[in-house]
Amino acid sequence: MQTLTSPAHTYKHDINIMQFGSLADLFSFNMARFSNDVAIVDKNIEYTYEELRQAVESIAYELNELNLKPKECVTINLKPSFKMISSLLAVMQLGCHFILLDQNNTKSRNEQILSDSNTRVLITEGECDLNFSGQKFSADSLRSVTDLSLSARAYPKLALDDLAYMVYTSGSTGTPKGVLISHEGIMSYLQTAINQYYHTQLEGTLLVASPSFDMGITSILIPLCLGHKIVIMDMTSITIRAGRFLNSKQSGNLLIRITPTGMKSILLASGKKTNDNNHTFVIGGENFATSLAEQINKVFPSATIWNHYGPTECVVGCTLYQYKEEISVSGNNLPCGVQMRNSVVLILDPQTRLPVGQGEVGEIYIGKDALSLGYYNNTQLTAKHFIHTDKTTGSSLPSIIYKTGDLGYFNNIGELVFCGRIDNQSKVNGYRFEMEEIESVIIASKLVSTTVVINQDGTSKNLTAFIQPIEKNKLISQELIGYLEQFLPSYAIPGTFKIVKEWPITSNGKIDRKALCKGEVHV
Repeated sequence: MQTLTSPAHTYKHDINIMQFGSLADLFSFNMARFSNDVAIVDKNIEYTYEELRQAVESIAYELNELNLKPKECVTINLKPSFKMISSLLAVMQLGCHFILLDQNNTKSRNEQILSDSNTRVLITEGECDLNFSGQKFSADSLRSVTDLSLSARAYPKLALDDLAYMVYTSGSTGTPKGVLISHEGIMSYLQTAINQYYHTQLEGTLLVASPSFDMGITSILIPLCLGHKIVIMDMTSITIRAGRFLNSKQSGNLLIRITPTGMKSILLASGKKTNDNNHTFVIGGENFATSLAEQINKVFPSATIWNHYGPTECVVGCTLYQYKEEISVSGNNLPCGVQMRNSVVLILDPQTRLPVGQGEVGEIYIGKDALSLGYYNNTQLTAKHFIHTDKTTGSSLPSIIYKTGDLGYFNNIGELVFCGRIDNQSKVNGYRFEMEEIESVIIASKLVSTTVVINQDGTSKNLTAFIQPIEKNKLISQELIGYLEQFLPSYAIPGTFKIVKEWPITSNGKIDRKALCKGEVHV
């Protein structure tokens, strides 16, 4: 598989992240180096790197008073804010690893995460109704750093393979599973990301995605590597606020990491007015329709647009595709692109784990400089998905590869094309079919902006397409069915079409398919 060629922007930054022993070392260095520069803009209040350093020292001191030991877990239950970022940096300084809870989660899910992760200290503010038997620390009031005696020299020395943080993702059983991210793994990703999609005209990031997931965490960590700023807005209706802000001159040039679903909301709020800022949109987590990329390009013609693929287990992402207006794309969705410089992407036969031919669909496996360390307290699941390559053939493979459960193939120029999930293959009237393929054809009709197809019982009669028509209040069913009959076999044409007014969204910004299955949506 080929690697990325140099794009139009300059991507050379004066930073070698891997020379530092840990993220904590890097950020301590940068807080001193960029002391007078703006680090965080929290709801229009600016905080410098020196103010950030002082807050980190203060929180670290308070946590140290709780007899917190290196390698223990600290869970942070704060809204995106200056305090939240200060807290996660303090946790790393103490040699511990953090979890960021999503406050949009249900109470039971967050309690499940606290219990599963063996959290030692919970950082919170205000009244916290979570049932937690460990120690709680309130971030409501902090002593001035001048009153504290803990110095940087007292911090423990970290190793690259020490944990930096955990991300809890949804399991197939509905039980969240903790993915272990080491300092080496995230540092390798950050260095590669900065060199490949964070161009030198960017001034920082706008935090739009939930910090409890990859997109939000990297929106925080990337600017801190360079002495740039993190812009935080009120997260209520964040995509609407972000759309208006990004289409104003005051925003400057920012990196935005978001899902396609979230990006559509940003475009709605932006209106039809075009903006000349050199933003960078790195979009992932769902299929990225070519039509959406075209819409982004119309509103933000000077922006750089990337499709970014990769599961959390491979540490954030592993491929990139840059959308360019002058390059035609075959298919209704953008390719996932080519492997990032720290990654190896393989397409293997699901049964034999041998490479398939170019253009053949197989299962996507990922190797890296540093994959995640597996799943917390779940050796069986780790062994199932993180494969030691001595069990496969071929000496050129990385020592461990991650079995994604995703299907894909390499097109004729070596780009990865995503074809759906192995576990989202369904039998319809006895025929095996991908729901994503049906969705792709529906989008290609140009009658529908977004769709999700659900197979209720294995028959086309109960194959349901949830849709949002491009033109509101227009009856399109017969026109749409006529289009589908040209491209799909009869058994793959949904028997029911339901118009969705507002999509149910998961906490990481994706359409909630489970809620659709349960009927938890207004149609």
